Amino acid sequence: MRAAGGQLVGVCSQEQDEIDKAQTAWGIGFPILADPQCFIAGVLKERVGLDLYIDTAKWTVGDMKGHHTYQVGMFEPGVCAVKPEGGGLTKLYSWALYPSAANSGGAIGRVHATDAWKAIQLSLSGDFSLADWVPEYTTAPPPPVSAINSVLRRWTQVAHGNFIRPLGFELPEDGGVGPG
Repeated sequence: MRAAGGQLVGVCSQEQDEIDKAQTAWGIGFPILADPQCFIAGVLKERVGLDLYIDTAKWTVGDMKGHHTYQVGMFEPGVCAVKPEGGGLTKLYSWALYPSAANSGGAIGRVHATDAWKAIQLSLSGDFSLADWVPEYTTAPPPPVSAINSVLRRWTQVAHGNFIRPLGFELPEDGGVGPG
């Protein structure tokens, strides 16, 4: 992105201290901003039409309450590339994930970085035909899961330590440093 004169910035709906722990543990080399009030999502929708999905129930009042620190809700993944122009923003590319059965509740079907970059480069050249592109692989149904894979996935979730209800694989309290 820097080659095009841009800056890569992540936005997360968790508190900055949680972001900092994950950033260190995962070796993320670009800035990530905390937006626990989901304010930036509203600005992006208003100014460039990117409608990020914010799960306001699962982590705040639903079955996963207490497992993360979300004040308003959790952003689902999205990509937005903009260029400041004439006091406003020109959208170069945007894409947002909406959880569905086809993407296993948001676990799969995310735009590939190379495809997002291709769309951004095209827009930078003056051709905005891919500015709202949704690659087919992001909406296609997942491949069939064999019975063995299904059993192994459930066994892995149960082995994660919750024998009543499987939990996701969140970053542990210690920041996720160490084996495994």
